[in-house]
Amino acid sequence: MVKGRVSILTPTYNRPRWLPDAIESVLAQTYSDVELIVVNDGSTDNTEEILEPYMDGIVYIYKENGGQGTALNTGIAAATGEYIGRVDDDDLFMPEKVELQVEMFEQNPQLGLVASYCNIINTEGEVKLTRKIPDFSKHGAFLSLLQNCIFCQPSVMVRKECYDKVGPYKNINGEDYDMWIRIARYYPVDVIHKPLAMYRRHDTNLSRVSRLKENKADIYAFICDIMDAISMEEILPAVCSIPHAHDVRGAIFLKHNLYKRAGREFRKAVKADPQDMIHRFWSGKLLRRIGYYENADECFSGIPPNHMLYNDAQNAIKLTLSFQNVNNDDKDALEQLRRTMNEEYNKLMDVTIELATGQPL
Repeated sequence: MVKGRVSILTPTYNRPRWLPDAIESVLAQTYSDVELIVVNDGSTDNTEEILEPYMDGIVYIYKENGGQGTALNTGIAAATGEYIGRVDDDDLFMPEKVELQVEMFEQNPQLGLVASYCNIINTEGEVKLTRKIPDFSKHGAFLSLLQNCIFCQPSVMVRKECYDKVGPYKNINGEDYDMWIRIARYYPVDVIHKPLAMYRRHDTNLSRVSRLKENKADIYAFICDIMDAISMEEILPAVCSIPHAHDVRGAIFLKHNLYKRAGREFRKAVKADPQDMIHRFWSGKLLRRIGYYENADECFSGIPPNHMLYNDAQNAIKLTLSFQNVNNDDKDALEQLRRTMNEEYNKLMDVTIELATGQPL
């Protein structure tokens, strides 16, 4: 049995095709103090045969099939390392990944999680794009993660003590995203701005279209759970405007298409301060998202020319018209609308947080 200061988990279930590549990428690390824990979650194929050449260099655990979350928790329970990473049976590490992440942990003992950029590869291992991590220095990793899954799974390494604090993985789709939010709630997070892992896209990825509805349902559930559990002050470092804090909460729900929850928060903000134009803008964005375009434009049109968001409101009206006229088969046009909508959201969120906290960004 090979122990190490860093434990790498590889959960696997009936997917041996790329498993040797994943293992080799861990064994080839420039940082040598590593244990690789392969958890076979009840595979019924030739997975054990594929693993046979590696048995002397890995920790191998077989368990009855119970799902990804249970496999990860089994691996964590067996891990001896101070830091824990994960490479699924279809993903890869770059040779210096562990070394660079351990170095960042050592330089910053308060860190709970270190991520990196990640290359997206196809079935043949060809790099199709690099997934970068947006700058979360303005809002912090916790607030950024509440809005988006900003990390790519094989790029993340976690200090093991974090699991003692936040609890085990849930056996759900999006278990990694849920875990990162829980860790970022209590621990600082940092990023290495270069790709150190490769995530392979293929038809049997758990996150592909066939599981999309189930994934979303699980994500919606844990977002609601965490939002119900945290206070305004945990989302924002200092709250001086409760109405705008409700806007921030509503924006998070809106980002995840949780429209009823978003509407509830925006109504609280409007009730507390009916004349505020920020509440009006967010309400317009919600109405546009659910297809009430005329009502949305009424909200945007109500923002006066002397307001700092007047020009943005006029652009929002144009964006509403674009939504109404776009051809749903025009992928390029839809992607451009998505980017424009995200830019609108990010700017409005910045302004809202500044108003909620009284602290210029």
